[in-house]
Amino acid sequence: MKKFLLFFVLIIAISCSTDDADNENIAAITQFTVEQSSSQLVFNYNAESDFEYYEIAYNLSTNTNDPDNSDRFTTLESNTLSKPISELYLFTDNIWLFWIRGIDSNGNTSEWFGPKAVDISSYCEDVYDIDFNGYISWSYYNNETEASYFQIQYGVEGFELGEGDILQTNNQFSSDLSLEQGKSYDAYVRAYCNNNLGFSEWVGPVSYYAEENSNVCLEPYNLSYYTEYNFFGDPVGANISWNDDGNNKTYEFNLVGNNQSPESSAIDTREDYGTQITYLQLTPNAEYDFYVRTVCIDGSRTSWTGPLNVKIN
Repeated sequence: MKKFLLFFVLIIAISCSTDDADNENIAAITQFTVEQSSSQLVFNYNAESDFEYYEIAYNLSTNTNDPDNSDRFTTLESNTLSKPISELYLFTDNIWLFWIRGIDSNGNTSEWFGPKAVDISSYCEDVYDIDFNGYISWSYYNNETEASYFQIQYGVEGFELGEGDILQTNNQFSSDLSLEQGKSYDAYVRAYCNNNLGFSEWVGPVSYYAEENSNVCLEPYNLSYYTEYNFFGDPVGANISWNDDGNNKTYEFNLVGNNQSPESSAIDTREDYGTQITYLQLTPNAEYDFYVRTVCIDGSRTSWTGPLNVKIN
């Protein structure tokens, strides 16, 4: 019986000794920083060797200094991580404490490293529910911060932020992107807020494959017209149309006297993707010339297309 008890005690001692050795040999966290970047928290950390995953604990500085009794989340990211502040439900204008520890493949945990104190300041909230289908839209209604305007950055799929085309709008949508048929595009959206809060983070990418051109700067072509008649069958005007393979939003046009310049009188504009215009009160058998050009998204203009000779009778 004594031999059995002695053997049992030795087994327990060896087991405890092994567990202690595992905990002593587990790698340690060597560096940990937490910084606020607008609506995001950026975590950077290093360890003596790679862990299977990491656990980050956080709490208000006024609540506790104990990471074991704090909220936590885990990550598989090995050195850096960005986390939306809203996802962690952190109150702004408060000091929060953060700790980190690593967990190895055997389930052993390192010691907590920290705390790191961060004063979470007010920030411009991100846009959400972005929909990109050539026409791009997003939501901001449920946010507490007020946006002055929004920016869209877009480019061919895979482009790096900072290298794309940027549009600015006061609306929560835009159809002003220039997209070429047969190409895939990525887009990001961010807000600019009042009260000196500055920009939110870029949200995206969202992707779209352009099955047709949209706002591609091409000259109009295939100008044509037909005569408009009144109730009595008298010719009174002309309905003029054109084609545009670029599917642009804005056109400038003018109907002038025969052999006159397209800029010899006031130029008219259409800004609704329409490719047709009707002129009434024209003089029968008088000759007119019609010209049209595309106003491109960047404000430049194509050459005039025309003249289309117009004569109603």
